[in-house]
Amino acid sequence: MKTEVNKCIFAGIGKHPETCDGSCYPSVLAHGLSGDGGFIATSNIPKKYRNSTFKTLPIKEENPQAYAVAEAYIKDVLNYVEKGVGLFFYSVPNKDNPRGTGTGKTQTATAIGNEFIKARIVEHTKGENQITNQPTLFVRVAEFQNTYNKQFRGGFEEQEKATNKLNRMIKGMANAELLLLDDISLRSSTEAMTNLLYEILDERYINEKPVIFTSNFPLEMIGETLNEQIKSRIEGMTEQIAFKGKDFRKGGIL
Repeated sequence: MKTEVNKCIFAGIGKHPETCDGSCYPSVLAHGLSGDGGFIATSNIPKKYRNSTFKTLPIKEENPQAYAVAEAYIKDVLNYVEKGVGLFFYSVPNKDNPRGTGTGKTQTATAIGNEFIKARIVEHTKGENQITNQPTLFVRVAEFQNTYNKQFRGGFEEQEKATNKLNRMIKGMANAELLLLDDISLRSSTEAMTNLLYEILDERYINEKPVIFTSNFPLEMIGETLNEQIKSRIEGMTEQIAFKGKDFRKGGIL
């Protein structure tokens, strides 16, 4: 059965055909033999954004600066990730969009994440730089917080399950070459949870492993909802990029 155009991240690139049976080595690495596995699936990027690429970004008109940053980053994505260059995508609320939602932050972050997976697979298949860890990992901060909190709720089995999941998440967040943290500072958290998040970010900073953050709030508010340490660490490891405009989700674009 042929792979649909929008199912293969290599479709139409170079000598890769617009449609294929999904059996070529790059496609298997990206999507697995089933077409629903591989590094794309293990990236944890939501299915809604698994086809996100630079070509699909709808932000150029409303956010030309963010579009230019994404373009520059993707064109040299291997180098930027190697150097540990992170990004902080945040919203600028307005009267038509007071919460700053749906401006394209997550789609832009996942487009960069998908483009990095593609670039790493190309490197791997050429034998230039073997993939030993997950190239891109997407983590919703709300899910991370919920998993942490579930360790202390319910019965023993539920707590143990949550602890095991949290440990897997922490390991993945530490080892991934490029980490995408979605909706950081969506809500406040306990001191212990905040300290854990700081430790993860600090470890990545020390090892020059980049993080791309999305937030509906500017960096200044991170210190209020989380703490000043996390705010300072994010400030030191990222370039801050503002997103403005209407909520594209209401129009079904994002």
